Amino acid sequence: MMCAFLSAIRTKGPAVTCTVRCLVDADSLVSGRALDSLVGPELRRRITTTARTVRGFCACPGVGEVCARCQTCYDEILTKVWLRLRAASCGQLPSSGGNEIREWRLILNGMDDPAIADIDADMAGQMLRNVAHGNSQPAAAEPVMRWLRAVWFQMVVFETKPALLKSTMTRMFAVERGLPAKPNDSIGRSPAARVLAADPAADAALREAVVGIHANVSDPLHLPSTQLAFELSAEQARQAFDRALAVLRGHDPELLARLVLIPLGDMRHAQLPDRPNGRRTADAADGCSWQLYRGHEVASLDDDGPGQPDDGRDRARGTLLRSLAAAVESHPPRDRRAGRAPALVRMLRLLVLAADGGPPAGLVERCQRLFRLDEQAAAVEVQRLALLVAEAGVAWVDAVLARAEQTQAA
Repeated sequence: MMCAFLSAIRTKGPAVTCTVRCLVDADSLVSGRALDSLVGPELRRRITTTARTVRGFCACPGVGEVCARCQTCYDEILTKVWLRLRAASCGQLPSSGGNEIREWRLILNGMDDPAIADIDADMAGQMLRNVAHGNSQPAAAEPVMRWLRAVWFQMVVFETKPALLKSTMTRMFAVERGLPAKPNDSIGRSPAARVLAADPAADAALREAVVGIHANVSDPLHLPSTQLAFELSAEQARQAFDRALAVLRGHDPELLARLVLIPLGDMRHAQLPDRPNGRRTADAADGCSWQLYRGHEVASLDDDGPGQPDDGRDRARGTLLRSLAAAVESHPPRDRRAGRAPALVRMLRLLVLAADGGPPAGLVERCQRLFRLDEQAAAVEVQRLALLVAEAGVAWVDAVLARAEQTQAA
């Protein structure tokens, strides 16, 4: 439940002039507004700075404005500071190792020093900002500076440590997306846990992928920690992940859907904005290598709308994924440095463009040059690839090609 003082400081009313002394006022409206004036600007700045490092979390519209998620974080932290200050003013100072924190004693003593207590709260907030940015304040006496530094470290820095704040934001965003707050705990409590424990590589691959999905990373099926821990290649790590999915499918399909399939489907659709003609395309800047993942069952999720999995579509997608992965992995470094995409990527791109209304003429001739085939073999290859593209779905192929092209450019 939101602390009463938050509701109070958000209630529009007559302007209230607050001083530092108001921080310990018995009226929650007065003390809340004073605290908001003193630490609010720096708290918001540190919160939004960290929020921008959590992919998809921050939607702040501009400088000086905060989105709903950042505002929620701010409300929680400001409430915590306010309650701590309230308790300290009643004699319950925060302690560490059984000893009271000296900076909190310094903060409270400042309320009895007119040189500090009579400073306007807004002015104190500006002075605190100067302390935060290391700006000199020649007019401020040393006792005031000591008090400001104590406020800065105890009410702002301590409450907004980037690692802890980022963890809180990641968890908040995951819960908002329907994921468990602690995904590894969910795996540990699953009926599949004992079976997974018998295959440590599969267990590690699943946990690494789920943590990536939970954190909304752009490439959740890239498993470097699993590769390093078990000395696996990328392909072997993906096979380990496949084994984990098979275990979940057999022992806890509900958890499989909640932890993997539904979130990956949401990520996929979030990255495929509509085109004017109704098709969906991938944003190359936000591409996911999981779209190139071989045999992954998320491939059965259709970009074009809901429906039952189609065997022909899945086979076509599997064939294209395997072919593309092989083409990307075997692409000569010299061509990669020159920015030339693999021949298969370029040929499929031409077919996608043709399906989107581009010029269909010259496909056979282009195929001849790209794959060094005679005219008859090139015609057969164009027909084969066109059929695969049609069965897999043009929008889906477009998304996969965007990822392949991004990988090539990286």
